[in-house]
Amino acid sequence: MYKKIIIISALTLAITPSYPREKTEAHVQDYTIGMHEEKPESSSYYDRLYAQRDSATLTRAGNWPFGKAIAVAVDTMRDLVYLGSGGAVLVLDVNTLSNPQLISDGINSLGLVTDLRYNHTTQHLYVAANYEDFQIWDVQNPAAPQQLCQYGIPNPYYSPPTRHVDFKDQYAILENSSLGVSSVDVTNPTNPVYINSNISMGNPARELHVASDGRIHTVGGNYYALLYIYPNGVLAGGPSFEFTGGASDVFGTPYAAFVRYQNYLVILDPMDPYSPIFSSTNIGFFKDIYVQGNYAYITNSNELQIWDVSNLEDPYWLGSTVLPGYPEKLEVFGQYAYVAGGFAGLRIIDVSNPTQPFQVGFYETFGATVSMVRAGDYAYMAELDDGMLVLDLTTLSDPTLVGQYDTPGNTSDLKVVGTHAYVADGDSGLRIADISDPLNPVEVGFIDTPHYAWRVAVSGNYAYVVDEVLNQPDWIRVVDISDPVNPTEVGSILMQSDIDELHISGNYLYLAADDLGMRVLDVSNPSNPTEVGWFIAPEVFDVCVQGDYAYLASADWDGGFLILDISTPTSPLLVGVYNPGGWFHPFDVAVEGDWAYLGVPTYNNVHLIYIGDPEIPRELGSFRLSGDVTDLFALDSLVYISDGAAGLTILENELFSTPGGGISWQ
Repeated sequence: MYKKIIIISALTLAITPSYPREKTEAHVQDYTIGMHEEKPESSSYYDRLYAQRDSATLTRAGNWPFGKAIAVAVDTMRDLVYLGSGGAVLVLDVNTLSNPQLISDGINSLGLVTDLRYNHTTQHLYVAANYEDFQIWDVQNPAAPQQLCQYGIPNPYYSPPTRHVDFKDQYAILENSSLGVSSVDVTNPTNPVYINSNISMGNPARELHVASDGRIHTVGGNYYALLYIYPNGVLAGGPSFEFTGGASDVFGTPYAAFVRYQNYLVILDPMDPYSPIFSSTNIGFFKDIYVQGNYAYITNSNELQIWDVSNLEDPYWLGSTVLPGYPEKLEVFGQYAYVAGGFAGLRIIDVSNPTQPFQVGFYETFGATVSMVRAGDYAYMAELDDGMLVLDLTTLSDPTLVGQYDTPGNTSDLKVVGTHAYVADGDSGLRIADISDPLNPVEVGFIDTPHYAWRVAVSGNYAYVVDEVLNQPDWIRVVDISDPVNPTEVGSILMQSDIDELHISGNYLYLAADDLGMRVLDVSNPSNPTEVGWFIAPEVFDVCVQGDYAYLASADWDGGFLILDISTPTSPLLVGVYNPGGWFHPFDVAVEGDWAYLGVPTYNNVHLIYIGDPEIPRELGSFRLSGDVTDLFALDSLVYISDGAAGLTILENELFSTPGGGISWQ
């Protein structure tokens, strides 16, 4: 039921929408949006726009970085585990395996932590933080980690993400996507020195592992490739093996390479270019592989598997244990496997008997931040499996978790009105919490919707709930909340498509209805909501209303950012379009004053658009995030971004009070 947040197509098809019913003159303007249409003020308009866009900035004002656990490293000498949690790293004492204790959460990467490696010799932790580059932290004192550097591979065109990291002696080995695998001298950890890159594995590089003999096993867009590192740190290509479409994971030993290719575990002899394959075994979808001795440990979508690989030509399954939360990476030391369990945090598995592995300990982390609102000094965040979290924003640069309302379902949206929070909680319907004491939210009422409570809007005595039906059109439920203890459904309407978002303004409810564009419901009679208008546009995933205008995020080649005049709600009229082409596919929009903020998940960007003249929206800047942009909320010159697995990010629009962004457009 998480499909509308997680599924973001790499290629979006241009769709010419059709009307769901025969048009009537009181309804909609027929408009097919084209990115190649002539733009206002001719091409010189864009010449001025891009020449001056750097004068506008979105700057990070704060973040709460905790989220999904997808990276883990182990310090066996001190019984410590380093666990990636969204954009942070938790340092855990696992001396008592059944009860890990948090020592520090002070490692804040500002980017989604995708990989970790611990160097026992130097007591340094290497952090791959996706778009926030590579970091080195001194963890000699695990209670007070000290950042030594943040480093990005030099490139004249863009900063390539660092998604995986390992090391050989004084060299950090980084996977940098389109730049391949890079070697960096970290003899002086405060001043890393780039050595070289190698793209033998093909574009993009996807994973690497430094084997115990110092050879570097890599996979990428075309090949498995073995790399050698010379004493001066230079990487040189060795034997390779082609995989159609590329492999996605690798673990190397002195005698074999273990490669994840689609659903297959492929075991290669890296030194035999003519007959390299020992075996290829279909074991189903899996995420990560770690080899110790005669055993391969594999995580898939819901378990840890153990395979006997003593005979490389005939691996066979020994045992498994079910794990919650979509497990990701793992490390194995001695008789224990340490698993970064995705939404389920850290899981510690006893593997001393490979036929009967079992969990001995765990440490919970938070899941994905999918929606939020701000009220007063507090942010209220929808956290999927963790319900509603409450952050104190008194110090904006350092948000502090102060409260939680752990709902029974999967929280996907919320709104705050007065002293109550209204939570769309999936299979558990609409939940209502009293937040008069934000530090101690208390549920006071609920109503169980027939299907899946996906989105919610609130106005006056009524809540409007998108009740999602898998693979079928969604319902809109109207709920009387005048008595929060006993909410009651008073009306409903079956729509003709998925409804991705909704916004209430006066007596009208505006719906983002995917390829049926924006739909308009008259809810002046709550017991009989009626569709009275629409505007056809492709892949409309979000709608925001301010005054006489509706702002749409249309995530399609022929869409973009659309501005509609809704002064007559029954006949929305297109007045402005912004679509610069390329991979500009906005999924989320928030508006305040003369500014719109667009979430474009293709590159995890938030774009700043000036809308003071709605007929000519103008982009003035953008900010790249590290997680998946799932929702935006704008208030008081700040935009709050639900940053998926990387928690909450707060950006400040430094031009908020400057009319027109301070740019002359004559």
